Amino acid sequence: MESTAGTISENGPGLNMASGRVFYPFAIWKNIITIEDIAHGLAGKFRFAGLSDRLYTVAQHCVEVSRRFGDDRYAALWGLLHDAAEAWVGDVPSPIKPFVFFAVPDAGGGVYMRSYVAIEEEILQAVANKFGLFRGMPEEIHAVDLRERERERRDLYDIPAESTSVEPYPELAWPLSPGESERQFLERFRELTA
Repeated sequence: MESTAGTISENGPGLNMASGRVFYPFAIWKNIITIEDIAHGLAGKFRFAGLSDRLYTVAQHCVEVSRRFGDDRYAALWGLLHDAAEAWVGDVPSPIKPFVFFAVPDAGGGVYMRSYVAIEEEILQAVANKFGLFRGMPEEIHAVDLRERERERRDLYDIPAESTSVEPYPELAWPLSPGESERQFLERFRELTA
């Protein structure tokens, strides 16, 4: 059965990708994960669910996090891919993420509940395995991610930096187009994996 947004098969619901592949978020082992699909998906998603004054892609955010790690290729690659699952399951704003659940079809025709957080983690682990990130996400990714988030909030919403306990990075967060953010994401990936 097909719809305009995806496919339903024995693997459950699938998402049609620009590459022509179908991604199955509830059957991760069935997927072919490519950096091109990740880059394209993240370039089409906006930070803060697209609710900020100026639109800023998740792909651009990931590139900025990655660049904070300079020559540490392992941490920089994790920084680039830390939100990769959002290419398929979207960017759910942090305050509501723990409360989002999916009704997942099972083989017997019924459904069971899976949390967004569990599915996001499963997809991220598959991405990590695909690109050789076997030692796990470095703890410092979270700290850099938070500082980037506060920089983006400050500049995309014009929220004063004093309104948070996390110090934002000083540089201005200036949005790129989705096409440019996708290009920079792929370029950064090639730099880190050359």
